[in-house]
Amino acid sequence: MTDTNKKFSLRLSDYEGKDKEEFLEEVGSLVFKAALMRYLDKLNEDETRIFEAYMKVHAESETLFEDLAKTYPAFDVILGEEMKSLSDEITS
Repeated sequence: MTDTNKKFSLRLSDYEGKDKEEFLEEVGSLVFKAALMRYLDKLNEDETRIFEAYMKVHAESETLFEDLAKTYPAFDVILGEEMKSLSDEITS
């Protein structure tokens, strides 16, 4: 997408280069945040504190998503649902 033709689009093919990277980062962040909110909503206070402590320790890990899937499989399910939901919305 050129600077002179900036408009919001959910089609990845509308983006190139740096714009494509930024778009993917933003979408990924939104999906991750939505999954976090859904997951945290299901936890009690103690579970929430433990999860938040885990995230603080592992936030910069290159294997964060793999580690989360192993340690918190319910979160992995919710993240998968959020990704599928976005995909369904984009392709419908």
